Amino acid sequence: MSIENFQWYNPTKLIVKHDASAEIADHIAADGIKSVLLVYGQNSVKKMGLYDQVVAALKAKGIQIFELSGIRANPEIKTVVKGIEICRAHSIQAVLPLGGGSTYDSCKAIAVGALFDESVKSSQIWECYSGGPSKCFFELGRRMKFII
Repeated sequence: MSIENFQWYNPTKLIVKHDASAEIADHIAADGIKSVLLVYGQNSVKKMGLYDQVVAALKAKGIQIFELSGIRANPEIKTVVKGIEICRAHSIQAVLPLGGGSTYDSCKAIAVGALFDESVKSSQIWECYSGGPSKCFFELGRRMKFII
């Protein structure tokens, strides 16, 4: 058995800490990010106070906030399309999920989809994920931050 030669560069910062929500804006601002798409589900993040903490911290750092709410279990592609359209319309630099797995999954698709070539309509995004048109690519130099 032989091993193929390759290089892996994966600059990831993982912070595991109780109640780190107020600090998230510090890390976002340190990366020079000026705008985020805040993505969350129905109401649980608001009921537990997480939404208010994160929004206050982002505003205190002067970070512009755009929102996409209503992520449900087994998220629908139409919600991802809406997120992509918001990112493209406002040149959003980062996607920040508040919630669980469905919110994270939606944000991953939004972050990647927002970087597809502009000739790919946001409504065609699922075709790109399922091996569709060859124009479904993005330049390696363009990056969207996905913050968890």
